[in-house]
Amino acid sequence: MKSDPYYIRLRFIAVFLVVLSVAFGQNVFADSSVPVRNNTGNKAAVEALFADVPQMVSVARCESTFQQYTSKGTTFTGAGGRYVGVFQIATGHTATAKKLGHDIYTLEGNLGYARYMYDRQGLGPWKGCVKGTVAIAKKPAAKNTTATKKTTGAKTPLLTKNMGVGAKGSEVIALQKILNLSGFYIARSGPGSSGHETNVFNMQTRDALKRFQCINNIVCKGNERSTGYGYMGPSTRAALLKEAKKRGL
Repeated sequence: MKSDPYYIRLRFIAVFLVVLSVAFGQNVFADSSVPVRNNTGNKAAVEALFADVPQMVSVARCESTFQQYTSKGTTFTGAGGRYVGVFQIATGHTATAKKLGHDIYTLEGNLGYARYMYDRQGLGPWKGCVKGTVAIAKKPAAKNTTATKKTTGAKTPLLTKNMGVGAKGSEVIALQKILNLSGFYIARSGPGSSGHETNVFNMQTRDALKRFQCINNIVCKGNERSTGYGYMGPSTRAALLKEAKKRGL
């Protein structure tokens, strides 16, 4: 069988393809359906996510020149692999980022977690790339707080009842707004995204609420019925109201 002309031709073709692969630096057996990882559109993605914070666009340029991937398609890292992607996020954040639904080794996850960090710490984590007096982002001034209280009186709590998947109403809008502003995004764009919150407690809302519960050590396993994971009960509502107050809602 080894001397059969048919098998001889097959072996010749296989050897020929291998030679071509080596000669042209390409794997001719590669699946062409596998997406190519490159940095096309990275800068535009950063500008869109941080349209309100142009300094962060400069940070991304300084940290990685907007690189998430190398020319070989692997994740771009710095300092011997200790920092990852566009915003050079320390690998020590990997577990926390995953709890929030962000994979810092992907473009979307790297940018999403960078937004989460910025919303909490300002430009501090990237102070090496920030010059002058903007090293730490300033929070909105509270000088008008007293005047606001005089004219509006005590604020009505945004959340007053327990809620789960299927709930509808203005309190769902408030819930989604708190989650989005806190970095636990319902959606990146369209319905449920920041500024486009809906009045329906859907599966995306539940998933975002789960991340909030887990990162705040409320509950991190089980389900709505067994442990309240993904359900807004008294403990979760209290934590959300605390977050809302922090955000000035």
